[in-house]
Order: sequence, then C-alpha cells, then structure tokens
Amino acid sequence: MYGFETSERLSIQNANRRLVQKLKDDFGMLYRELGSTKNNTKRSGLLRHKIIQTAINLVCFRNKRDLGVIYEEYFNPFPVTGLAFIFTAIECCIDEWASGTRTEVSFTEEGYKEVYDRHVANLRKFDEHTRAHEILPTLLQRLHDSGW
Repeated sequence: MYGFETSERLSIQNANRRLVQKLKDDFGMLYRELGSTKNNTKRSGLLRHKIIQTAINLVCFRNKRDLGVIYEEYFNPFPVTGLAFIFTAIECCIDEWASGTRTEVSFTEEGYKEVYDRHVANLRKFDEHTRAHEILPTLLQRLHDSGW
C-alpha cells in the first residue's frame, strides 16, 4: 500500500530506503497522502491512510467470529491500545524494507515494545491536545463502525 518495489536494481532499492525514512519520519506512515515539495514533505489526512482501516478489518472484523464482533463491548469504539498495536505492526512491516529489499523482521515484544509504548503515548498526547474537537474519539468510533 505504500509503493515498495521488489527489484535487484540499486536505484529501486535506494528508493525503497528513502521511502522507509519518509514513512517513519514524524509518523508519515499515518497520513493518507505523503507527497514532496521542493524543500519539504507535504502531508494530508493524518490517521487516514487506508492501511489503518484495512489492518483493523483483517485483524478484528473479518467475519462474525472475529474478536471485534464477538467482543463488541471492547471494540466499540475501537480502543486506543488496539490502534497503537496496529501502528506498531505497520511500522514492523515498513522496517522489513529498511535495507532496500524486503527482509523478514520478527514482530516480537522485545523488538517492538518501545515502539508500541511510543504510539500509545503519542495517541494519548494527541487526544489531550485535540480534546475540545473530539478528533480521536470520532476517529476511533469511525474505525469501529467501518470495520463492523
């Protein structure tokens, strides 16, 4: 969904490495659009990249026996900790391309606990700063409703 390419060509591998950096810098992976202008990166649609809803649907709402359906009381609205977990898994997938070619990275607590904790803290901070506008609660409800 981010446009990584498999190739033996050095130019493609370099492009993949640059894309990894762009996606990881300031959470670029969470934006719907991540373009570039001459001097900086243009971003829009914070927390709106289609990979977020796609991952949530696959993990929690794929069918009537999935956790998000069976335990709706815990997934309505979608939990902040669940969203942080999805962000962490996405970041792990991006890390697989850090060398320029896809190399499997183990998604373990040891390797990604700090990343997960950072995502939880950032979501809570974001909620604090935007509480008057109810951005995060609205997003979490939308993620649940779209998955359901």
